[in-house]
Amino acid sequence: MNSQVDFVELLLNFTTLFGFVSPGSYINTGAWSIGNEMVYYALTPFLLYIFDKRVLYGNILLVASIFIGGVFALELISSVNTLANQWNTYINPFNNLFFYIAGIAIYFNIYKWKFGNEMVLAVVFAGLSIFLFYPSEGGEVQLVTGGNRITFSIASILLVIGFYKLNVRVPTLMTTPLTQLGIITYGVYLLHPIIYQSIKILSNKLNLPNSSITTISLTIVITIFLSLMAYQFVEKPLIKVGKKSCQ
Repeated sequence: MNSQVDFVELLLNFTTLFGFVSPGSYINTGAWSIGNEMVYYALTPFLLYIFDKRVLYGNILLVASIFIGGVFALELISSVNTLANQWNTYINPFNNLFFYIAGIAIYFNIYKWKFGNEMVLAVVFAGLSIFLFYPSEGGEVQLVTGGNRITFSIASILLVIGFYKLNVRVPTLMTTPLTQLGIITYGVYLLHPIIYQSIKILSNKLNLPNSSITTISLTIVITIFLSLMAYQFVEKPLIKVGKKSCQ
């Protein structure tokens, strides 16, 4: 067992800079997407400036990002190889950049448009129908290459447009917990695999019954609690510091 600590890797993860220099150097399960997001956040001021100056210029950037995504889906990632063998290529920030720019483009292009809920629900239904009924066979790599990548990407964008423009009143009983869950998303995302593995290890050491339902239930409760604490005592104070520094 190699117990040597890679301090460079730790530094890249603590600073979330791994997405810029080495997307595959994430430590926490699934944290590669955090690295991607940090790259996109760094680009956000530039993207907002371009879209705000002229939407057409922003749309040209969107088309360019779609072209780059197409190069990944059609050329750089092979459908005859496993996704695991091409993982570092898949998690390259430029592969999914078009999703981020598409989100910004949706706002700047249609924020003034008025849609009836009937049309919006039709858009949502179209997106969901693609995910539910579009035929796709093979391994995971089939979902992110070729025509499937294009089709499922369109479905994702349709869902975003639909829910963005959906005009419904949601009861406070639902909005309050959902809002709280939304603001602690990063904590939930980053903490849940650590807590899950910790509970499993502790159960084994204490010779406790190792029930999947119990482990998952405890993981959910502890993750949400710790994420709320992290948001209140770590994230919120740092957000305030960040806002003051920008004034």
